[in-house]
Amino acid sequence: MAVPDARLILGEVRGLQAENSALRVSLEDERGRYDALAGQLQQVVLDLDQERQAREALAKLQEEQVAALQGQIREERAAGWRRSVLALVLGAGIGWACGQ
Repeated sequence: MAVPDARLILGEVRGLQAENSALRVSLEDERGRYDALAGQLQQVVLDLDQERQAREALAKLQEEQVAALQGQIREERAAGWRRSVLALVLGAGIGWACGQ
């Protein structure tokens, strides 16, 4: 191999080494950005999970409140019926007593 050919090959090798080095740096930079994005994505997933849990807790609380209100309504209706029946019986008794 002649000296000029060796110099040409050495120049190509150095160029390839520089390109390889630049690609390695670029790859490390991409890995860093990927890791940062993966971390951000994980945080978004955690935030969404917390939000879902909060919504489920709120829905459960609302269901409990609705059930409690429905119970109160049933009690008030029953008390209303009792008052109505009592008023009817008293009214009938008073009417019967006055009619005699």
